[in-house]
Amino acid sequence: MMLSGATPSFADGAIKNLSIGHYQFTEVIPDPKVPAPSILGAKYGFSNVKGFRYYLGTGLAYTLPPDVKSGETVRIKTGVAAQAGTSFQLGGNFSLSLDYKYLYIQPDVQHGDAPPQSIGIGLNIKF
Repeated sequence: MMLSGATPSFADGAIKNLSIGHYQFTEVIPDPKVPAPSILGAKYGFSNVKGFRYYLGTGLAYTLPPDVKSGETVRIKTGVAAQAGTSFQLGGNFSLSLDYKYLYIQPDVQHGDAPPQSIGIGLNIKF
């Protein structure tokens, strides 16, 4: 009985730390021939110390062609994404975040030899 009583509380705590989101990379100088990559990912937050929550995430990276005409075959490129970051609770439902994202998508989507990566700053609102 103790084991079954402990399992739901662990699951509740684990789910509380999990979030799912969608992110899109934007280029400083957009290239119309190469679509901007996006991420559908999940991140897990841990260690809430003095308002700071650290997190790690992973997900599916993908690109969609910007202009698809009727009757054309849509070719979706896929890959993997990873991220690490921290958020700081500002008060109420608001937090400020800083993170690093790395994507690996099939080589013909990359610009030059470097895979897409970013350092991001964001304002989060929890509903």
